[in-house]
Formats: sequence, structure tokens, C-alpha cells
Amino acid sequence: MARHAAVDLAQVFSTPPREEAPDRLPPAVMARLRAELAGAGFAFAASDDERLAALRRMYEPYVHALSAYLLLPLPEWHYEQRRRDNWQASAWEPAPARLDGF
Repeated sequence: MARHAAVDLAQVFSTPPREEAPDRLPPAVMARLRAELAGAGFAFAASDDERLAALRRMYEPYVHALSAYLLLPLPEWHYEQRRRDNWQASAWEPAPARLDGF
């Protein structure tokens, strides 16, 4: 569904897909992500890499085009330092002192 939304928005803003977009998930970042997932008990087979790459090829060119047009940088796949996700904070609520399990 998110891919359809990205494609529809790209059409609305007349932003054709950018095939030359940089890879947001290079091998080194993928290795760190894979290690973190393994540490959390998620089994990620090597064969899953191509499936993930195929799925990403379906939407990444569109979100890169939208990112450039709207001047909104795309988030990283993996951050070196832990950070709070948007859903974990609000401008109207105090930030929790601790995020158990997150």
C-alpha cells in the first residue's frame, strides 16, 4: 500500500522516479542491521537479501524523487546511535524517562 501511495504522490507532483538515486542500504549498513536483528532473535536468511532488494526497487526511485522535490531527506535504514521514533514522542506529552523494550 505504501508503494502505491508513493507512486500516486509522485504522479501528483509530476516527479518521475529517480533511478540514479543512492543506495540507502549499502552492504555495510545491511550487515549492521542484520546483526541487530539477529540479536533480537529475528532469523534473516541470506536469501532474503535479494527479496528485500527487489521490494526496495519497487518504491525507492519514487521516494527519492519525492524527497528531492519536497526537500525532505529520507530517513536512514539504521542509525549508529539509538534514537526515539516519532511515535514514541509528542509535542503535547512529556517524553517517557525510559522506553522498555524499545
